Amino acid sequence: MSFALPQIGQAWLNPAVAGLILLCGGRVPAQELATGPPNGTVLTPVRCYANSGPYSGREFDAAEEIGAGHGALLFIHQLTRNGIHTIRALDDFAAQYGILDFKSFTLFLTSDRTSAENGVKAGNLSLRMRNPIVVCLDGAEGPGNLALNRKCVQSLLMIRGGKVVKSIALTDIAAEDREQVRLWIEEVTGPLPVEPRDYLQLVKSKLPDDPAALRRFVQAQSVELHRVHRELEEATQNIPKYRNKKPTPMMRRPNTPAAGARPNDKKPPIQGKPEE
Repeated sequence: MSFALPQIGQAWLNPAVAGLILLCGGRVPAQELATGPPNGTVLTPVRCYANSGPYSGREFDAAEEIGAGHGALLFIHQLTRNGIHTIRALDDFAAQYGILDFKSFTLFLTSDRTSAENGVKAGNLSLRMRNPIVVCLDGAEGPGNLALNRKCVQSLLMIRGGKVVKSIALTDIAAEDREQVRLWIEEVTGPLPVEPRDYLQLVKSKLPDDPAALRRFVQAQSVELHRVHRELEEATQNIPKYRNKKPTPMMRRPNTPAAGARPNDKKPPIQGKPEE
């Protein structure tokens, strides 16, 4: 069973419908599939078009954007509800590991560019990614030399120094696979510093010297901080201990008059009835 791309885009906006989107006839265990070129293959041009996000309205080469740094290309063969887990994870972690020169792109594979652009635009409105999904311009097979397997739900290529160093066939995807995406990224970038002092030193070493570039860097970090704060509020709004949380008033020690109170403001104790 298949769906036109506009329908896919609408389903993305409706999680109940998104659960019905499974374009393959049946799932194939990932260990039985292979996708991507041999490790060490030089990454050649990967042509894309973006209708939203930082590359909006442009055709560009994703391989050129990654360059000699670290990166990942997530090719979407089939849109499934579970597949959103890796799409979101890669986008989130790319923001965190960007300080280690990591870039990622999520590309939809299709033979119908017009329909794909409409569907991807609708999907991106729902997903609200930092670097939204783009349309791959190399057809449903993707770039010929990458040997992508259409039986996969997604093909993830990890890149270091302009070469493919790992190819992962993704089929059965679940929320718990999110942390695995981080581990794959750290295989090419190394881990982020744990201690705040070390992380600050890393940031200082990455600050651009050009004033205009430094301004863009600070603006991007400010936007990211605002985004994280908003997502934290949304994630905790249904947790009772955080819902409508108000500042706790300062506690006074027992029998301590409030500030500014006069001695005669204190009410006299109630006298008990004398015993007969």
